[in-house]
Amino acid sequence: MVFGSLATLIAALLTRKSQNIFIAAFWPVISNAIIIGLELYYLIEVPLIATCLYVGLGEAGACYLVGVPLMKVLEKREIIIHE
Repeated sequence: MVFGSLATLIAALLTRKSQNIFIAAFWPVISNAIIIGLELYYLIEVPLIATCLYVGLGEAGACYLVGVPLMKVLEKREIIIHE
């Protein structure tokens, strides 16, 4: 719970500073791949690189296949307005 929350906090702070939606979606992928990948590596002794890649691929699917299109729709309907 601690490390997942830390990964989310780091991703949120970096995402907030991003001007481009595709770069903004990149930060959760990287932070979760590294932090959760390391956590799994130490807790259940799985291969580090493969674990980071699997976590990163799952997060990329969530962010780029669901998150970015959803944001585009919300922006188009003016539900979310960028400053």
